[in-house]
Amino acid sequence: MNILHLISSGGFYGAERVVVELASFLRSRGEQVEVWVLDSPGAGAVLSALENLEVRCELIPVGRLGLPAVCLRLGRYIRDNQIEIVHSHGYRTDVLAGLVGMVTPVKRIATCHTWYSTSAKLAVYEKIDKLVLRFFQHVVVVSPQLQQEVSAAGIAPHKTSLVFNGTSIDGSHSDQEGVSLRKQYGIGLNSRILLRVGRLDRDKGNDTLLNAFARGFKHQDAFLVFIGEGEEQPRLQELAAALSIEKQIVFAGYQQDVGKHLSLADLFVISSYKEGLPIALLEAMAFGKAIVTTDVGAIKEVIKHQENGWLVRPGEVDSLTQALVSIAADGMLAERLGTGARKSYLSNFTLESMGERYLGIYHQVVRK
Repeated sequence: MNILHLISSGGFYGAERVVVELASFLRSRGEQVEVWVLDSPGAGAVLSALENLEVRCELIPVGRLGLPAVCLRLGRYIRDNQIEIVHSHGYRTDVLAGLVGMVTPVKRIATCHTWYSTSAKLAVYEKIDKLVLRFFQHVVVVSPQLQQEVSAAGIAPHKTSLVFNGTSIDGSHSDQEGVSLRKQYGIGLNSRILLRVGRLDRDKGNDTLLNAFARGFKHQDAFLVFIGEGEEQPRLQELAAALSIEKQIVFAGYQQDVGKHLSLADLFVISSYKEGLPIALLEAMAFGKAIVTTDVGAIKEVIKHQENGWLVRPGEVDSLTQALVSIAADGMLAERLGTGARKSYLSNFTLESMGERYLGIYHQVVRK
């Protein structure tokens, strides 16, 4: 098959990792695959990752060319290169694929990684996206919650599939890398590290996490490391100072190699109010980390309470504090949860399991 992926990136986060790894998997299976990345803040990181894996990719300057010109260019490319499937990821690329589908016979598939209606602007984008997706041949969702939202938007059940994310991370890094990172961040070799990976946005519940950390670990030899960037960072830094824990908080910024930082962590934490299925969660499972997470999105389908992680309700500082302190104080519990997480990852959330599901959907759509 000849498959073209479209993505507009705000950074190298979950959806971007899925596109990169899926494209690499498809290429390894002999499929013709290419990725177009619309000009956006995270475009450079996505292109770099694709190039490292020798996946064909191209930056599309929508801002300079304009949407009509990009639509014409995409339509010509589809016809000239006999593209069979356009697979879009996100609002902008769904609209682009939808417009091109009106003038070419190409099959259109979209993956809904999540919808964030945290502003009036995003709420409008979500409504437009749900309307456009009705005309696609197939829509993939990454969580049962999104499956319900897609159904409520009027997209026929026979045109949707639930595909859990997967990743190829092997869950290993050298001890020397961990020592080097600890020195870089001014963290002692025996200090406890809690790790949070994701955008620093309001919906990620990072204020809840800071309050829980302050209650459970203030003045202890413990650090909370944030991997990611976002508009909330100044406010979170102010909150950390107000809680008198600013010396125990590390804002490490965007990191392309999350694995090196996972090797540091004693505990991996997700405090979000809304998620699909975070790739960072699957990576933490691959590393066999003890995980504390809110029971949102597909997470509650993946993490079973006190079997392969610890579930808490979003926004509840007391329950998050209790979970973090309980695991930190009980090495056997932490080891049991980490072992369970690793087993779950190997059984259900590898790149191969995700890739095979997508291949099946591609073949199904092309045959129709």
